[in-house]
Amino acid sequence: CVQLYGFTSYYKNDLGYLFQNYALLDEETVAENLKFGFAAKKMENPAQQKVMLSALAAVKLAY
Repeated sequence: CVQLYGFTSYYKNDLGYLFQNYALLDEETVAENLKFGFAAKKMENPAQQKVMLSALAAVKLAY
């Protein structure tokens, strides 16, 4: 891991990723866009599903 300006500690914390222009990845589904940030956390699929459904419910997009 390369440490630039002390950002290594930020990477290890519970941070999310927000696109600056709020755009979604066009070629991905809503679920795949939400799961995008889970890859860095190495979160298991059942946990991803639970967090994803919770996030969708919070914005009234649950299915």
